[in-house]
Amino acid sequence: MSGMDKDLLGYKKIVGIDIETWDGKRGGSLDPYSGKIALVQIAYDKDNIVLYRPWEANFEEALRVINDKEILKVGHNLKFDLKFFYMNNIYPEPVFDTMIASQMVYAGLDEPDEISEVLEALKDDLTTEEVAIFEILGKKKTKATRFSHSLQAVLKRELDIFLPKDVQNSNWGGELSEAQKEYAINDVKYLKDLAIELWKKIKALNMEKVFMLEMKFLPVLVMLELTGVKINKDGWQQKMEKEKQELLQLEKELKKEIYEKFVSKNNTSTMIGLFEDAEYEKINLNSPLQMSKIFGLPNVSKLTLERIDDPTIKKYVEYKKKAKLVTTYSKEYLEKLTSNDRLFSDYSQTKTATGRISSSNPNLQNVPSWFKRYITAEEGYVPVFADYSQVELRILAYLSGDEAMIDSCNSKDMHSENARKIYKIPPGQPVPSELRKKAKTVSFAIPYGSSAYGLVVRGMFSSVREAEEAIEGFFDSFPKVKEFLEKSAKSAQNGITRDALGRVRNYKKIYISEDEKEALKIFMFKLPSGTSKDEFIKEILGKNSFKDAAKIFGIDEQTLQLAISAYEKTKKLAKIAREGQNHPIQATSASITKTAMVDLLEYLSMTGYGYMTLTVHDSIFFEIKKEFIFDALPKIKEIMEQAGPKVVPGIITPVDVEVGEKISVFCNSCGKEYEINRYMVDIKEKIIVDFTKDVYICEECFNNIL
Repeated sequence: MSGMDKDLLGYKKIVGIDIETWDGKRGGSLDPYSGKIALVQIAYDKDNIVLYRPWEANFEEALRVINDKEILKVGHNLKFDLKFFYMNNIYPEPVFDTMIASQMVYAGLDEPDEISEVLEALKDDLTTEEVAIFEILGKKKTKATRFSHSLQAVLKRELDIFLPKDVQNSNWGGELSEAQKEYAINDVKYLKDLAIELWKKIKALNMEKVFMLEMKFLPVLVMLELTGVKINKDGWQQKMEKEKQELLQLEKELKKEIYEKFVSKNNTSTMIGLFEDAEYEKINLNSPLQMSKIFGLPNVSKLTLERIDDPTIKKYVEYKKKAKLVTTYSKEYLEKLTSNDRLFSDYSQTKTATGRISSSNPNLQNVPSWFKRYITAEEGYVPVFADYSQVELRILAYLSGDEAMIDSCNSKDMHSENARKIYKIPPGQPVPSELRKKAKTVSFAIPYGSSAYGLVVRGMFSSVREAEEAIEGFFDSFPKVKEFLEKSAKSAQNGITRDALGRVRNYKKIYISEDEKEALKIFMFKLPSGTSKDEFIKEILGKNSFKDAAKIFGIDEQTLQLAISAYEKTKKLAKIAREGQNHPIQATSASITKTAMVDLLEYLSMTGYGYMTLTVHDSIFFEIKKEFIFDALPKIKEIMEQAGPKVVPGIITPVDVEVGEKISVFCNSCGKEYEINRYMVDIKEKIIVDFTKDVYICEECFNNIL
């Protein structure tokens, strides 16, 4: 499949395109499997817009335009349209998606602008006339939650055109009313002009390459949504049943423990009111209000609880985690499985500022580690999992140009080599496993701007000083990495960062006045040492007026206001710095994965060997026909490894491949139980071992035999 591969004005023609769908009854359809295309609108220019019905003779003319690779098709949120087209064996290309263009141009600007505010206010009043809408802003404005990229918002923002949406969900399968025709025409009327305007901004930002990648990636995303991932439903249900039983047991134990420790020993009037019969069963672990009273805490948020070193409260935190897991994965996921046990999700390729794929309904990007165990494949296929190995650290090494870091990345064991450099371990001397773990923790934490205190909280370091020494050792060993991260942080605070391919992230500029800086110095001097400044400030301001708080702090009210303003801005600047350090790395990683998936879709479509089913960050999942496994595996690995240098010249991006579902087996020699992938494939000898049928010997026993 070819995508947009040249300048927008290099095509012989640019047309606007949109569809309206029908559920076969009286309304529109969101389901490409059961719904039908009821109308295709093509805008040849603003005054020449044709409405095509798929069952009428002139639809052949629409297909000629759709299939012409020299005509650029412009749409808004084309993923929706493409799903319906693909289900009807229609494959429009090349395409230009104005929603994706807008998301890329304004990436990172999450706070809603004025246009987003107005449209949020009017979402239930879509018939308001254009002339009135933006004049009554003060009367109608409400708090929007996000920066909108709807067609209405983008048209108003870029071209100052307002589009009413009053017949959006009407019956498109019958005779069209004049209002429906007008609506259908308006949806495509300005798309060409909109694309030209957004293309100017893309070019001004030097994002042509990355935008073209996104347009090539769009069909990949469509295919992922239409394919879904095959799930072992029985195995999943058994796990959830086991988790439920464990949860019930934990709940019973925890109620008794909490009652004995926090209720009976603190027999205050509050406690008596809560438990008149002194029965621990009356404790409601899922009531935040009740639990905060029992624990004597302001709330039972994760942040509050994790700071308390009490075994019962730690057990309560575990209970909350398990309860969420059981609720989420019993209902939100299992209930969404289709009749043939496939799980479908809604994906977005540019909703995140880094360009990482996000998903919802359900979210398949933040699934627990055990999720992979229940991925299987259709009859005659095997599941294949391909992962980029530590790709973000490799990207950091190559983007910074740090020779020592590049040397570590390309060594046999990156983390051992890093430990050797950080802790000055002489050549030839073995690296202690404990130091390797510490080096690994520091290496992964540094790009996220983690502090020494943050490393201690992770549990790998016993003191802040020890963590500080590890961070200093890292930066001493890799000075160009430090320089790169500092430069990226400063760039973010100046308003923009960029990845290796050109993807931009915008940041709100924060200015701290000289008066604010001076007030902050005075204020910080007044704060007690050895306590959490955030908590202390929140405590004082939460219980007192600014006037009274100023007296407590021993400064005047105006100084306090300036100091708090500067303090909040300082925290925002620190957050921007952390995001700025990480954006070029994560965004480049996303570009590498997307480049690979574009090439993989072409390969798998040409050969018919299988298909991609899911991507989670640096991993790509497949279902491959078992008969072609020896041909497909080396090619998948090759395509993925070649994608890295296409984005970052010279980079080496190794890929690990696993084949088959996760299964539990016992070593035939030592008898220990292991969780492994079902198949082991020897490409060279063309041998496939199935551990549900063949003998398994663990690595340790195998080495002893040798």
